[in-house]
Amino acid sequence: MRNYLDKILFIIDYKYKNLIIFFLLFSCISFLEVVTLGIIGPYLTLLTSPEVFYKNLDIYFPNFSQSIIIDNLIIYFGIIVISIIILKSTIFILCQYFIAKFSWNEIVILRSKLTDKYKKISYEKYIKKNSSEYIQNVSVICANFVKATLMPLIQIICDSVLTISIIIFLMLTDIIVFLSVSFVLIFVGFILDKFFKKRLLLWGRLKNEAAVEVIKGVENSYLGYKETKILNKVSIFKKFILNASRALANIEIKLKVINLLPRASIEILAVTILIGFIFVYIIYQNYFLIDIIPKLVVFFLAALRIGPAIAGINVNINNLRVGKFAVDKLYEEFNEEITYSDNNLEEKNTEEFSDFKSISLINMSYKYPNTNDFVVKDINFKINKGEILGVTGPSGSGKTTCIDLILGLLYPTSGEIRINDKILSKYNSSSWYKKVAYLPQEIFIINESILRNITLSNNDDYDKDFLENILKKTNLESFIEKLPNGINTSVGERGVNLSGGQRQRIALARSLYQNRDIIVMDESTSSLDYEAEKRIINEVSQLKNKTTIILISHNFNILSVCDKIMYVNNGTVKKMDNFKQLFENEEKN
Repeated sequence: MRNYLDKILFIIDYKYKNLIIFFLLFSCISFLEVVTLGIIGPYLTLLTSPEVFYKNLDIYFPNFSQSIIIDNLIIYFGIIVISIIILKSTIFILCQYFIAKFSWNEIVILRSKLTDKYKKISYEKYIKKNSSEYIQNVSVICANFVKATLMPLIQIICDSVLTISIIIFLMLTDIIVFLSVSFVLIFVGFILDKFFKKRLLLWGRLKNEAAVEVIKGVENSYLGYKETKILNKVSIFKKFILNASRALANIEIKLKVINLLPRASIEILAVTILIGFIFVYIIYQNYFLIDIIPKLVVFFLAALRIGPAIAGINVNINNLRVGKFAVDKLYEEFNEEITYSDNNLEEKNTEEFSDFKSISLINMSYKYPNTNDFVVKDINFKINKGEILGVTGPSGSGKTTCIDLILGLLYPTSGEIRINDKILSKYNSSSWYKKVAYLPQEIFIINESILRNITLSNNDDYDKDFLENILKKTNLESFIEKLPNGINTSVGERGVNLSGGQRQRIALARSLYQNRDIIVMDESTSSLDYEAEKRIINEVSQLKNKTTIILISHNFNILSVCDKIMYVNNGTVKKMDNFKQLFENEEKN
C-alpha cells in the first residue's frame, strides 16, 4: 500500500501542501459535525424533558438555570445549531470546490506532461507503441487516474477524519453501543473486502484493456472507411467495437453493483442495531422511550453521517484498486522519462546550424535496437545546397530508414552524418529540425482552414505578402480564389474536401512557409494521377537552386528532375547516377 501511495505522490509531483490544506478543512468540518451532534442531544432533552435538562445544567452551572427562561433558551440553542450547520455546510461546499479544482487541473497538468514526454521520446521508442496506446494514455488513463485514484484518495482522507471524529464522540457518549456497532461493521467490511479485493484489481486492468480495444476499433474503422465500405467489411470492425464495448459495459455494471453493497449493508445493520438497542433499553432496563430519545436521535444522526462515510471509504478503496492500472501505467510512463532523461536533450540543444551548405553521409550504418542485422550499411554520399536528390530502389531496401537518419529521427549505429562541417547528433537535432520539412505519402492535414494548415498556428498574425508569394509558387492561388471563404475555407477531416493534388500543394506550401532549407518527399506523389503528379513535379523543379530537395520514388517521371539519383538495395548504395545514366542502365537490364 505504501508503494502505491508513493506512486500517486510521484505522479502529482508530491503536492503535500494541497493535501495538508484539504486535511485541515476536513478537520474543521469534522469538528463542527461533532459539535452539532453534541448540541443536538441536550437540545432534544430541553424540548422533551426540561426538568431533566435543568437538573443536568445545575451540575455544571449551579445558578444559571434560575436566571434564564426556558423559551429563550430554546431559541438560543436553535440559533446556535442553525449557525453551526450553516458554517459547516459553507466550509463543506468550499472544500468540495477546492477538491474539484485541484483534481481537474491535475488532469490538465498530467495530459500536458505526458504530451511533452511523448514529444521528447526518441523515434525508436515512439514506433514501438501503437498510436491507440498514446491516445489511451493521454485521453483516458490521465482521466482515470484522477477520477478513480486521486479523487477517491482525497475523499478517503475526508471520510476518515469525519469517521474518527464521530467515533471518538460516540465512545464518550455510550461505549457499549459504540463497541457493538463497531464490531458488526468491521466484521461485515472485512468479509466484503476479502471477497472482492482480487476481483477489483483484475477488473481494473480489464477495464482499461477494453477501453484501449474500443479506441483501436474506432480508429481502424474510420481511418479505413472507404476500403471497408467498398469491401463490405464494416461489420467486422463493428463487431470488434461491440465486443470490446460489451466487455467494458459488463465490468462497469459489476463495479457499480459492488460499490452499492457497502452502503446498503451499513444502512441495514445500523438501523437493525439501533432498533435492537431500543428493545433492550425499554424491555430489559425499564427505560421510558422519552428518556432514551435524545441519545437514540444522536446515535441515529451519527449513523446517518458515519454510515455513508464508512460506505464511501469502502467504495473509494475499491476505486483505488480499480485505478491501480492507471497509477502503474502513468508511473511507468513518467518514471521512464527520468530513467531515459539523457535522451531528452532539448534543453541541451545549444548548437545551432549556420546557413545550410551540404549534407554528407560518411560510412553510415544503422541497425534497430535489440537486432543483429543492419538495415543500412556503409552509406556514403553528399548533397549540396540547391540540389535535387532522387532515392529509388526496391521496397524494403532501406530507403525510408536512410531518410529517417537524414531527418535526425534516428542516429547512426556507426559512421556519421555531417551538416556542413558539424556532426548531426541528439545534441543538435532540434536545431536541424528547424531546417527540414517532411512530406510523406499520407499527407498530414488537420481539420481546420487552409490558412491554419499552411501556417500550423492559431495566431492570425502572419506574413500576408510572403504567404501570397508561396501560394503562387505552389499554384494554389487560383484554387483558393474560387472558394467561398477563400483561404479560411475548412478542408474537412484529413482533408476530405480536397483532391490528392490539392493536399500535396498545401503540404508543399506549408514547407515553404516554414522557410525550410531541405524538403524530403517520401513517395508523396504516388497516389496522384499522371497530370496532377506532373504539375507537382514541375512546381518542385522550380525550387531548384533555392531549396534542397530529396525525392523518394519508383517513378522515372519524378526522378527526371533530379541532379543525382541514389539506387539503394539491401541497405547499401549500389550506384549514384544522374537520370540519363540510370535510365540507360535500366534499359540495358
